[in-house]
Amino acid sequence: MPIHVCIVEPQGHPAPGALERLLPPFGDFTLQTTNAVPDPLDGIGVLILNSLPSAPDSLPEDTVLRYVDDGGGLFSIHDTVYPYSANQKFIAACGIRRAYDAVQPIRTDLGVSYQVLLASADPNDPTQVFPVRPMVEGAGHPILTGIREFEIAEEVWAQNLATDARPLMSVDVGDRIPSHPRFKQPIPVCACKTLGRGRLAFFSLGHRAQLYQDPNFIQITRNAILWTSKQTNDSQYAYDLFLSFSSRNKDQAREVYADAIALGLRVFMDEREVAPGEEFSEVIRAALVGSREMALLATTDSLASEWVTTEWGAAWALRRKITPILYRCDTNALPERLRQKQAIDFRGHAAYLE
Repeated sequence: MPIHVCIVEPQGHPAPGALERLLPPFGDFTLQTTNAVPDPLDGIGVLILNSLPSAPDSLPEDTVLRYVDDGGGLFSIHDTVYPYSANQKFIAACGIRRAYDAVQPIRTDLGVSYQVLLASADPNDPTQVFPVRPMVEGAGHPILTGIREFEIAEEVWAQNLATDARPLMSVDVGDRIPSHPRFKQPIPVCACKTLGRGRLAFFSLGHRAQLYQDPNFIQITRNAILWTSKQTNDSQYAYDLFLSFSSRNKDQAREVYADAIALGLRVFMDEREVAPGEEFSEVIRAALVGSREMALLATTDSLASEWVTTEWGAAWALRRKITPILYRCDTNALPERLRQKQAIDFRGHAAYLE
């Protein structure tokens, strides 16, 4: 039986009906757009709350949370997960936490209220766009499948995440526009978690119509539907193996890589030439965090490489298993910390991979 996806978006949405039009067909799913949360929610596999206003009674939060707790899937967008929404029970359940250092008092005739500060880019100024980046903590999660860094002019709120929410993407406002100092650090804008027998995810951007045309956002939404409906499952690791080597030994590294791929292993292998002193790449960092273990092609070249030393040192700090593969190199040549590891000869690497 097809899984029914219900998209709820209010009147006056910046891109009405865009998700239903732009989401590509996949699997046994049906899509329907309404302007209110159905009552009851029976028969709905995934509920998408698309920028519902942060007003009292805009969201039947007890009904929605009970739906997820009973095994339903939920994906929330923009205003639906506004940190200072009237629906605080729902916001807390999503794993969103306020950033109190980025709140300003507003005096009104009724007294003092508090408003979270925003960083809002001008969509008509192409120099104001913010980069939206996958976070290393999300490496390997299905919601990030096919997603790379992209830029968008959007409205960003200062917020934090609960410890049980898995960070997936962040926005780097930096100094692109005048903003509160809180925006000088990356702001988490996409995360996911389980709730009871169900799953939920959110994406905090969505104030402007342009986002709904971005293929990355459409892909994120598609991935979120698949994950919250339990068609995909997250893994702690994106890679089975991180292959560290000197570029001078890339022929031997390619041999190890080819044998690993033939066995169905997921392997990270970076063949770029890296100059001494070059900044440790975020790509490398994310790959290390997302790898189950490391194979170090140990040669006189790699043991003298500052970059390779940085890689296996980071793997050591992450407590990843490190296996030196010796190529024309003796165990005694290994640094003390690596000598404690079980090394193998290059000629035996196939048995190690198996």
